[in-house]
Amino acid sequence: MYKSEFDNLLRQKQRNSSYLFYGETEFLINNYIEKTINALNINKDEIEKIYYDDYDLNYIKNQLSQSSLFVSNNFIVIKSSKKIPKIDIETILKTAKSNPNSIIIIAIFINERLANIEKLFTPQNDAVFIRFFNPKPYEAIKILSNEANKLDLKYTKDAL
Repeated sequence: MYKSEFDNLLRQKQRNSSYLFYGETEFLINNYIEKTINALNINKDEIEKIYYDDYDLNYIKNQLSQSSLFVSNNFIVIKSSKKIPKIDIETILKTAKSNPNSIIIIAIFINERLANIEKLFTPQNDAVFIRFFNPKPYEAIKILSNEANKLDLKYTKDAL
C-alpha cells in the first residue's frame, strides 16, 4: 500500500487489527506508528513496545488474545531490525484478528523487500502494510515543514 492510501485510511479512522511498516526510513516508520496511534485515539498507557531482543511469540499471543480489565485496547508495537519468521507473523495476525480489542504494529527496519510477508497483510486478515522508501527531496521538505510546524518553529523554505 502507498503512504497516500494509508493516509486516507487514517483520515477515515479505519481500524485494522494488524499493521506492517517496513523499509529503509526509520524516521518515517516511527512517524507512521505515532500517526496510527493518534488516529485511532489510543492512550499511551495502552501501548506496549516490544523490541526484537525481547520478542517472545507466546507472550505476544497471550497479550493479544486476552482482554484487559485495566485498558480498553491491547496495543502492541514490535520493533525489529531483523526479519520475523513468516509462521510467527501468521500466528500473530490470526490472534490479533480473533480479539476485536487487539491491535498490533510490526515495524521492521530493513531495506529488502518482504514479499512473502506482505502477502499476509490483506483485508481478509484485517491487515495492511506499507513499505517506506527514502523520501524524494520534495517529500523530505514537506516532512521537515510538517515537523517544524508541529514544534511551532519559525523557518524559511531555504532553511529546509
